[in-house]
Amino acid sequence: MTRRLVVGILKGGAGKSTTASQMAVWMALLGQGPILVGDADTDQTSFEWVMSVREKLLAAGGGDKARFDAVDLTAGRTRRLHDLERNYRYSVIDVEPKREELLREVLRQPKRDERTDLIIPIKPYPADVRKLPQTIALAKEVDQHNPVFPRALLVQVRLSASHATDFPKTLDEAGIPRFKTMIKLKESIGYSLNTTFVDEAYADVLAELGITGGPSTGKE
Repeated sequence: MTRRLVVGILKGGAGKSTTASQMAVWMALLGQGPILVGDADTDQTSFEWVMSVREKLLAAGGGDKARFDAVDLTAGRTRRLHDLERNYRYSVIDVEPKREELLREVLRQPKRDERTDLIIPIKPYPADVRKLPQTIALAKEVDQHNPVFPRALLVQVRLSASHATDFPKTLDEAGIPRFKTMIKLKESIGYSLNTTFVDEAYADVLAELGITGGPSTGKE
């Protein structure tokens, strides 16, 4: 059974494509393939990134366990997602922001016992936080049909700034599940598109999802 990781939030500019691409590259490096990256965002950033680096990673060795492919899921192709991901161990889906129905469709599984993990990248800014409850509510709605596990991921965090402690506390007080790992603000991340640069913090994010080197535990 394919484990589906959806990266989405009902707000633009939150770092979805970077998160989805970094996670996919790390999963390949950890030998968790084959992995399907589905880009349901019309800007196609994740699709282009994966297609530009996949041959380099495959050439480095690892065979099928290092394999990851990309597919364009725009123009209604998400309806075929379950069939497309069938032959993959994991799928990582980058969902276009401000598309509530699209996010709902990607979170929903054909069978009631199939889970979806929702990774919600969020910058430590009030505008991002305001969209978070709406995204969580949508996940809870779909959870009535099949298990959905939403978790906020703080990105572009300055560890020396007050928001590094204030925002996690705000999320905890609101009862919003979050990753303990925070993605630090790095200029190199902005230049990592279409390169094999990886931020080790995303390996920690995967570890919190139970995805590490070797066979996946599938645990929370």
